Amino acid sequence: MRRFFLYGAIVESAIELPAPAATSSDQVDFTVNVAPESPADGVTWFHAWQYPRCPPSVIFGRRGDGYVLRIPHVGDFAVSSDGRSIDIPAALPIDSGQHLLADLVLPLAISRQRDLLLHATTVHMPDVGALAIAGSSGRGKSSLAGALIAHGASVLSDDCTATTQVHDVPAALPGYPGIRLWPESLTMLAPPGGLSDALASGKVRVGPPHVPFRGQPSGLGAILMLSKRHRGGGLKVWRISQRVAVVQLMRHAFIMDVTDRSQLARVFGALTSLVARVPILRIALEDDRSSLEAAAGSVVTLARSIVRNRQPSAA
Repeated sequence: MRRFFLYGAIVESAIELPAPAATSSDQVDFTVNVAPESPADGVTWFHAWQYPRCPPSVIFGRRGDGYVLRIPHVGDFAVSSDGRSIDIPAALPIDSGQHLLADLVLPLAISRQRDLLLHATTVHMPDVGALAIAGSSGRGKSSLAGALIAHGASVLSDDCTATTQVHDVPAALPGYPGIRLWPESLTMLAPPGGLSDALASGKVRVGPPHVPFRGQPSGLGAILMLSKRHRGGGLKVWRISQRVAVVQLMRHAFIMDVTDRSQLARVFGALTSLVARVPILRIALEDDRSSLEAAAGSVVTLARSIVRNRQPSAA
């Protein structure tokens, strides 16, 4: 068993994680064990992540006083009621196992202990701080982050962003070095070939030295919520009210148990506090990959303007 530092927590894991190593003296917050595939007997399925006209990507169930996360065509992950213990299938492939554990299962388990983890890719920008990019899958979070890295940013986290308070300032915690990009986006950061593993999703994980990593918390400069891509006209930006921001960001929060009112109340309270102190903008990228570099330049200009003003008016 090795120990890793991920999302502000010490994780002791039976499989390798793409996260920085923690020392053996660090207190363990979460434990990952390998267990034989267990039958689905006794599981009550109560929730699913599912896009319209698509099969579920994750199915949530209860067994005893704990939870079961079923990822179709992969296996079942058992999580204790407090999230601190996770059992993963023995037949889990190493590459996809690292990805699913770091980007999905662990964030859901950690959500039982921590107030707010967002489905967001976050970069650290000099003179700005952390810039979190939230949105549904396929909206371009990682692609925009990659373009921002090409403009001098460093990656803080990919796919999951854990938040905290540093000296009473909202901040994003580091995830792991690297970012997953579609092959056509790789040329922004590195020449083709010789990169990290190709994943089952079709993306490629790109890490150091092509992608700089910030291993320390970064004060949140802004959160960008990606809308659907549009045709022509460059980057589109809208300011949204705090009330709308809370409702929309709830859709992007990692929540293990959507029927647990106490967990929902914690997440809602954390989001309410966050949007009162961090500017939230909705943006839409142009549906043309050749415009991504220009969009990243506009985002850099926008982010620096936000930091200068710090008090954007809500529409």
